[in-house]
Amino acid sequence: MWLFVAICVFAFTMDAHTSITGSILPVTCAGVLLSQGIGIRYEFLLITIMPLLSTFMALACAIALIRRFRQSWPAFWSFVATWTILDVGIYQVSPVTKADSLFIAVPKFMFFAVIAQILACGIRSISSFLDTVVRHTSQLVARMLRISFLMAAWLMVLMLVLGLATALCWLVINHDAATMVGNFINLSHWSFVALMAMALLWFPNMAIWALSWLVGSGFHIGTIATFTLWGGQANDLPALPVFAIFPTAMQSEQLRWWLQNSPLILGIVLAFAFFVSPRQYDLLQIHFKKRPRLVSARTAVDYAMAFVSICLSSIWIVLLCTFFFSIPNGRLGTGRLTSLGINDVMESTRNIARPAAIGFFYGFLLVVVMRAIIELFATLNARTQAIAKADELSAKSLTLDDLEPVADTRGSGHSPMKSADSSSSERQAASSGGTPDGIEGGHAHKATVRTPSGHFTIVSDDFPSESTLYQADDGEAGKSAPNDDGDRADGGKNPTE
Repeated sequence: MWLFVAICVFAFTMDAHTSITGSILPVTCAGVLLSQGIGIRYEFLLITIMPLLSTFMALACAIALIRRFRQSWPAFWSFVATWTILDVGIYQVSPVTKADSLFIAVPKFMFFAVIAQILACGIRSISSFLDTVVRHTSQLVARMLRISFLMAAWLMVLMLVLGLATALCWLVINHDAATMVGNFINLSHWSFVALMAMALLWFPNMAIWALSWLVGSGFHIGTIATFTLWGGQANDLPALPVFAIFPTAMQSEQLRWWLQNSPLILGIVLAFAFFVSPRQYDLLQIHFKKRPRLVSARTAVDYAMAFVSICLSSIWIVLLCTFFFSIPNGRLGTGRLTSLGINDVMESTRNIARPAAIGFFYGFLLVVVMRAIIELFATLNARTQAIAKADELSAKSLTLDDLEPVADTRGSGHSPMKSADSSSSERQAASSGGTPDGIEGGHAHKATVRTPSGHFTIVSDDFPSESTLYQADDGEAGKSAPNDDGDRADGGKNPTE
């Protein structure tokens, strides 16, 4: 902070041709106090708006210091005490007038140190908290809390990134207007650069204001100017280049619709991603080797947990939005510049939380519909496979046990084995139109097989090694089938007739 302020003051000194280095220490102390929420007074100005970039820099230094030591309760309280003592020393030696008394400043210093400790612990603190929840409740509750908080945190991160991108667009688009204001107040090049660099300390504040502007609530600069998607009213703003980058009204109706519904769209995408992710709920269950049925206890529990997570995520979003929309506001003087920041914190919170909750619910419904479609196709596919398998088994199950006798067995004393000469004589008799010897001798059997293509009559004396097959179609005698040697009968009548 000191180096940053020194560079800016040196740039002002180059243009003023006078030494103002004596203001480095007061400005640095003012920046340290403002970054932790301690207001300052300068003549008639009362400044309480926190430069969030300076706050992030102080948090980064504290976190780097904390991580160099082992985490323990003595280390925790030692750091809080040390940080508070250093801040109290800066508070006492600062030549600027403080807006808050020491009794109010000390709790703010301690709160800042505790926040730094929590952020330094990071995931380990969250994991230990969830372990405590598991010990006192159950794993299902801990899982719902973890996933719901992750959904809300991801949504807020994406919305803040969107607000940061919007503020950058303002800076790029309205850069020429800021340069014109600098020329109007006779700022030289380096003074203009130094002034804009110091204004960057409040750039995260501007990003949160841009987020409120995106969702339709807007922000204001005292009673002088109000900025929303539908209008940018600015009357008698101070001649500062940073005020020239604020936006005008959005002319495109379609673009306004997309910007206002960005929480809804992000909610749908995040809910779908969390509900189908194998690391979260995996409601589609596409990674299961054996997918449970849609109507089952396991599926009902998973979908109920997902729905409860949506409700918990909505609560987390309300809390986070209320916090983020409250910290960038403050005062920049008295009179018409009494307050700067979000027009209505609760309205901005509602404009994000409600569409996000609806988006989460739409994402949940999308997953349910997709799971029902998958289950439908799986059922139809299983039914088709079952029918095909049944047809295949029906075709393979045609055996001699299914034959229906159509005539009495003639003769007795049939030997199951026949000599080669007997087989040869039967073939010759069949080829010459005669009757097989087995029929004359009373050793043959005949039976009919009913198939979809017709009725087959089998004449044989030894099933199934030696047989002659005849087919009758629609009650008429057909031609004789090929015998074992591949020859066809000469067209004689069916021996069964």
